[in-house]
Amino acid sequence: MAKQRKARAKPPKQAEPTVSQQRQAYYEARARRSALEELGLLDAERQRATPDARAATEALDSFDRLMALYGICRWAAMTGEPPEPSDWQDDKDWPAPETVEALFGSWDAALEEAGVLDSAIPALLERVADAQRELTRRGEELEKRARRLEEEAQRIPELERQMERHKAVREEADARARQVEAERDRLVAERDEARRRADEAQARAAAASAVPAAAA
Repeated sequence: MAKQRKARAKPPKQAEPTVSQQRQAYYEARARRSALEELGLLDAERQRATPDARAATEALDSFDRLMALYGICRWAAMTGEPPEPSDWQDDKDWPAPETVEALFGSWDAALEEAGVLDSAIPALLERVADAQRELTRRGEELEKRARRLEEEAQRIPELERQMERHKAVREEADARARQVEAERDRLVAERDEARRRADEAQARAAAASAVPAAAA
């Protein structure tokens, strides 16, 4: 018997019939058929085969083996791991561990025949888990980026107000620069005019002083 481990969480119940329910349905159908044959309600002209107790027992064992293998594969597909005997102990929805060991000789032999020991399901589920983690990571990154964009969008009105203030200050500075330049041009013009007048006055004074000297 395989090494017992702590019972794991069982897979959620699904709508499809359980292994035990399918097995029970098979036996009920078989019992109804036998009862109808005994009452002669089935085809009376059909030749009844001689019962073969050994063949019947082997057929039932084969059916039970198939149900056990089906249960093992179903569990592995639902959980991603082969079942342990403790998983099915006292659970009417799954074959009894003692029945499985009686049919196959041991629990590990049943798992081996079911082909779940070297199944690719765990590796596939691990890849799915990795992909899920990657999607979660990307989702978190996108959420952070969206928050940053939202924060930046909330800052846009303030940035626009700052730009308007800077624009007004710049326009005021430009206006003052134009005023200063105009004042400078005015002062330069006045200076040039004063120089011109000074030159004219000097010329007149020189001419006036030259006239008496000539008369003498």
